[in-house]
Amino acid sequence: MTVIVWGGLYLYGVLALHGVGSLFDTNPEAANIFFCAWFVLTAVAAIAGGYISRAPKK
Repeated sequence: MTVIVWGGLYLYGVLALHGVGSLFDTNPEAANIFFCAWFVLTAVAAIAGGYISRAPKK
């Protein structure tokens, strides 16, 4: 999950900003949203992984 989120951030910097600055330089509010979304997605993936690993095996 982390690789996907940070990869998206990198692609945004390369494709949308053309290497000039970063999301954090251009819009601090977007940076806060990015970190909140990163935290939530990582937590959801961890919880889902826990449920899957505890599921009874057939």
